[in-house]
Amino acid sequence: ALSTGSQHEFSRVVFVEWPRPGVTAMGLVTGHCHMPDSDTMKIVVYIPTVPNPTSGMLAILDEDQVTETDITVEEAMKVVFSGGIILPDMMLSGLRNGGGRRDPQLSERQEP
Repeated sequence: ALSTGSQHEFSRVVFVEWPRPGVTAMGLVTGHCHMPDSDTMKIVVYIPTVPNPTSGMLAILDEDQVTETDITVEEAMKVVFSGGIILPDMMLSGLRNGGGRRDPQLSERQEP
């Protein structure tokens, strides 16, 4: 399981250019840190692999290397476990024919 049993958890979902330029991966922010050779704060991002997110990658990045999203951690995990078949509405906006399927529970979610 992806849990320490403590109060630590994924705080937000971001997009990162990974594993090479032009390819975008979804990542889960796990925290912040300082690298020994830098005075700037870095962001720690866990990039889960499909379909087994426990074998993901860990990236330590500058904040300007991530793109913020409105995707919840729950929505992100549904994307991972479905292999990208189930996508949040914000990732489907602008698509006309094909690519992904809406999760009825996510589509019915009420915004505050």
